[in-house]
Amino acid sequence: MQGCREEAGDLAEALGELEDWFTWLVDRAQSLRSLSQAEVIEKLRLWHRAFDYYLAADPGQSYPFSPEPDKPPAFTQAENRDKLVGLLKRQQAKVREVLALVAIERIEAAEGSPLVVGVIEKSQLATQPTDDDSLHGRVARVEPGEGGYRAGGRVFLVAQAICFEYVAPG
Repeated sequence: MQGCREEAGDLAEALGELEDWFTWLVDRAQSLRSLSQAEVIEKLRLWHRAFDYYLAADPGQSYPFSPEPDKPPAFTQAENRDKLVGLLKRQQAKVREVLALVAIERIEAAEGSPLVVGVIEKSQLATQPTDDDSLHGRVARVEPGEGGYRAGGRVFLVAQAICFEYVAPG
């Protein structure tokens, strides 16, 4: 990977940022492993936006790995892309395992689910237009960086959802 970093332009920048992601995630997994659930909850409150983004984002979609004439050849090689994305996904998996060990889960929201489920665990961030009035006020998606977390049924970080808003066809 070091050899690739020496190439000019976007590739070096992207690889540098990916290496920072790996370091960030590896450090989090190592430091979380020795903490109690209460201590992990406090860390998540401090890190929640960045942590949730890195945990929930699909690294394969976060970087423009598609072939483009102005990109260095190594940037578009499937082998390099798959290696980098695979490394990041393995680190994400390690962090998820640590959270599971202390019974902390990310609040997931399927498209069309209600904004309030049992206890209030999602709040509206923005809207997305729809012509289906049955979806009005329901969850369209929870963006990476906006996810919530709960432990033992108690919500300690509310998820921010983008919700559908009915717009009459016109």
